[in-house]
Amino acid sequence: MNEKVVETPQWAAARLRSEVRLTASRLTFEQRADFLRDLVKAVRDAVKFDPLLGGSAPDGTEWELNGMGVVGGAAEDYYAEALDADHRAQGRS
Repeated sequence: MNEKVVETPQWAAARLRSEVRLTASRLTFEQRADFLRDLVKAVRDAVKFDPLLGGSAPDGTEWELNGMGVVGGAAEDYYAEALDADHRAQGRS
C-alpha cells in the first residue's frame, strides 16, 4: 500500500523546532542573533501577508502584529547588540 502521509501544521512546527535547536547549537553567537532575527521576521511576515492563516489572535490581527512588532524590535536590538559585542571582542569598535 502506498499511502501519502500529510504533515499537519502541528507536526511541522514540532519538526522545525527540533531543527532550529540543532541549527542554533551549531552557530556562532553572532550567527544565532541573525538567525533569531530571521525567524521572528518570517513568522511576522506570515501573519502580516498570508491571507490563508488559520485565524488571527483572539483580539484580531492588529493585536497580533503589534505583539510581534515588540518581539521583532527586541530581536533587531539583540542582533545589533550582538554585532557590537562581537566587534568589541575583536578590538573593532
